[in-house]
Amino acid sequence: MTTHVFIVDSTTFKVHLENLFAGTGAKNMVVDFNNNATSRLASQTEQVLVDMIADVSRVREGDHLIFYLQQNFRDGIREGKWLSMTQMTGCNISKVN
Repeated sequence: MTTHVFIVDSTTFKVHLENLFAGTGAKNMVVDFNNNATSRLASQTEQVLVDMIADVSRVREGDHLIFYLQQNFRDGIREGKWLSMTQMTGCNISKVN
């Protein structure tokens, strides 16, 4: 069993909680290299996307997830916070007491 840290902001943490979902995203970046021999992405952008896919692919059933909420003065979050230890159960996450 492994523990994974997901760094979230107030928007993405809400999505994780409401949907019982743990994943990753890249805002406006679009994967254009799936089933294609070429990509129009800059090599650095492509590498970021591949790294995120690799990171989330390491999460397995039974692993623990810890969410770290980033500081955001606009949302009233004055300092980062460690939140919600959860455990992967199949394709969903469940709270660890």
